[in-house]
Amino acid sequence: MDDDKTYFAPSKRSSEEEILIEFELIKSQKFFKDVFGAIAGIASVIDSNRQIVYANDEFLNMIGLETLDLI
Repeated sequence: MDDDKTYFAPSKRSSEEEILIEFELIKSQKFFKDVFGAIAGIASVIDSNRQIVYANDEFLNMIGLETLDLI
């Protein structure tokens, strides 16, 4: 029997540095930011560990934040 088998996603977390690198990469892509910012409704980009890397203004408003810094 495989004791490592689970029906849940792994609990691995990205480091703050990894998230910042991914955020800076997205932030540097003007076309992506323009398209992503034009989305009507909430939207976010998550990494392979299901952590928020980038989010639009609608998402930030929904969770009561003004910037992505606290995310």
